[in-house]
Amino acid sequence: NVERALDYEIRRQAGELLESRPIQHQTLLWDAARGEARPMRSKELSHDYRYFPEPDLEPLVLNALEVDEWRRSLPELPDARLRRLADSYGLPAYDAGVLTASPGLADWYESAVAAFPQGPKEVSNWVMGEVLRVLKERGIEVEAFPVRAEQLGELLRLKEAGEISGRTAKGIFEKMVESGQDPREILEAENLQQISDDTELRSLAAAVLDEHPLEVLGYLGGRQQLLSFFIGGVMKKTRGRANPQAAGPLLREQLEMRRGLAGDPPSSELEAPADPDPAVGAGTPAGVGTPAGAGTPQGADTPQGAATPAGAATPPDGESPADVRAPSDTDAPALPASRQPETGQPG
Repeated sequence: NVERALDYEIRRQAGELLESRPIQHQTLLWDAARGEARPMRSKELSHDYRYFPEPDLEPLVLNALEVDEWRRSLPELPDARLRRLADSYGLPAYDAGVLTASPGLADWYESAVAAFPQGPKEVSNWVMGEVLRVLKERGIEVEAFPVRAEQLGELLRLKEAGEISGRTAKGIFEKMVESGQDPREILEAENLQQISDDTELRSLAAAVLDEHPLEVLGYLGGRQQLLSFFIGGVMKKTRGRANPQAAGPLLREQLEMRRGLAGDPPSSELEAPADPDPAVGAGTPAGVGTPAGAGTPQGADTPQGAATPAGAATPPDGESPADVRAPSDTDAPALPASRQPETGQPG
């Protein structure tokens, strides 16, 4: 109701002034039901209300041109800057909101974009990730940040040109925070240039494949995801300096060369052994015994379903009888003299 009363009175007094009628000094009563103000009492003179103009203040007359000039001199307000960053740089609303949280951070971001105009979103990712992380860890504002916005732009140009990898870029950034040096100075001083030379990468790829023959067989057998494993091996050998985009095709080339030299790998090397035939190694039928001391005649095969001769090795579960060595005469236990078999045909 207070707001409604004020709006009503503003409109009423404006109408009075437009009609060149004087404003009466009076106390008004607000009628909420009717939505209007009614006079309650009035006094003859303004000083009865203890109201009088300040004698030390001259009347202030504003010129429209001056007002426009003052308006143009105002800094860009946060909401307007948020909309401009989102529209001009194609940033998500969330990114623009974080970057305009303080004028200093927004200024730092725009300076970095000026140094790396081809990647405003990538600059945003670095500012919201690496830059804000360091600011939080050190408890400082961006004005005290030891890395200049132009230096971040130079770092991103080195990465885009393929001189360093993303992993190396983050390592250089940490050194920039500690020393304030330019990224190229650190790059050259510590020999961190990315390895993109085909000859060197091809040699590294061959070394990694030689060290992992089983994984090579797995890849040739269809496990294509092992390529990432081999790329990781190359990166490990070079401490992150190898260009992974260049290493991948060279690894594929080396693997296909090995496929051509060795032919398709045998299935037994790539597949689990098949389940043994349940009929092989089956026991003697119920009720049928094996004569003591009787064995399989020399040179004859043991029929399926027959009992294993005494003293012979029994194949473990899942193993084919062909993998078990046939018992020899030296393996059979010696019989007492009284039980030595007789020579000649059995009766």
